[in-house]
Order: sequence, then C-alpha cells, then structure tokens
Amino acid sequence: MTKTEAGGVAVTSLTARFGAVIGGVDLADDLDEATVAAIRATLVERGVVFFRGQHLDGEGQERFARRLGPLTAGHPTISSPKARASTLDLDSEHGGRADY
Repeated sequence: MTKTEAGGVAVTSLTARFGAVIGGVDLADDLDEATVAAIRATLVERGVVFFRGQHLDGEGQERFARRLGPLTAGHPTISSPKARASTLDLDSEHGGRADY
C-alpha cells in the first residue's frame, strides 16, 4: 500500500494499479473544488475509490456524485427507488443484499 496526499486528501493505494481508500474528507461537507478535483483525479487514476466512515443518505450520495460527473443507473438489472435511480441500497438491515 502506498500513502500519499493529493489536494488535501489522504490517498492509500490498495494495489499497484487499482483501487484506493480516500481519507481526510467528509463527503457530507460542502467540499471546495480543489478537493473534488483531487478525488476525481484519484478515481480516474485508480478506477475505484472507497471512503470509510461516511454518513450519507441516498440524497447526500447523489449530491456528492454529481460533483464528479453525470450520474448513471444504480444497477443495470435491479431497480432503484424512482426518487434516486442512481443509488442502490445494499444495507442488509434494510433488505439489501449482495452475492457475497
């Protein structure tokens, strides 16, 4: 794992080329453009990013995701709530599930 600082966020690479954990940021806050740009650049470079310890509802997730680019369907074969078609709840406490 490699740890770096980019645009005020802490980036920990998960493998040599793919995936990263981004820390030092609260996605519920009104983030400045430099922070969003650093997150976007890390996403483009690493393919997938994870944020631990965040507390966002579906609306908050969409609000943050819109800052990264256009939203797409939450899942190609599983329907999402019409109010938030871009999110898919996988919380097992609320009936959500994943294959593994």
